[in-house]
Amino acid sequence: MSVISLTLTQSAHETLRGIPDTITVSTNIPAVVFFTLDGTLPNTNSSVYVSPIRLPSSLSQVTLNVLATDGTNTSSVVSQTFTGDLSSVVNLSGGAKFPQATQASIGNS
Repeated sequence: MSVISLTLTQSAHETLRGIPDTITVSTNIPAVVFFTLDGTLPNTNSSVYVSPIRLPSSLSQVTLNVLATDGTNTSSVVSQTFTGDLSSVVNLSGGAKFPQATQASIGNS
C-alpha cells in the first residue's frame, strides 16, 4: 500500500492580501487530484485538478480541500483556508471593490 502525499504551493501574487491568485498541487506518486473551493469535502465527483487552481477574487475567505487517489489508495484530505485582508478594499454602492488609493505629495517642501 502506497501513501499518497499532497503538496500545495501558493502563487507569489495575491488576488486580495492573504489570498493567493493560484494554488499548485503536486503528489509524490501518480494520482488523480480532486478539489473543492466551497469548504465541502472532495470526492471523486468533485472538480479534477488539471492546472493551477485559481482562487475566487470575490470572496474574503476561501477554503480549499484537496484529495488524491491512484485508484487503489486515497490520500487524506488536505484543507487550507485563506482569509483576505479587507482593510485595503473600498466597497462601492454597485458592489465593485477596489483597493484604497494611497495619498502621496509631490513637490517642494
